[in-house]
Amino acid sequence: MVKQGNKKVQQRFYVSNLGKDRFILGYPWFRTFNPDIDWTEAKLKGPGIKMETIQHEVMEKARNYVQKLKAQITAAKVECYP
Repeated sequence: MVKQGNKKVQQRFYVSNLGKDRFILGYPWFRTFNPDIDWTEAKLKGPGIKMETIQHEVMEKARNYVQKLKAQITAAKVECYP
């Protein structure tokens, strides 16, 4: 999933060790998001970009669900010794 501001779109992208570069945006992303670019400063204007794999999103939802369940469950351990 790729998100910028309120727009969230499922797109394919490759994950790689790019050193200091965080990611490289390609034509499909530019076509979909049509960003405002400051060519003088070589920067994208507007809200930040967030990329996450679908598996990451599923794991986050599962983690949040488990946290909610933990908050609802009261558990106790009692030990008795004669």
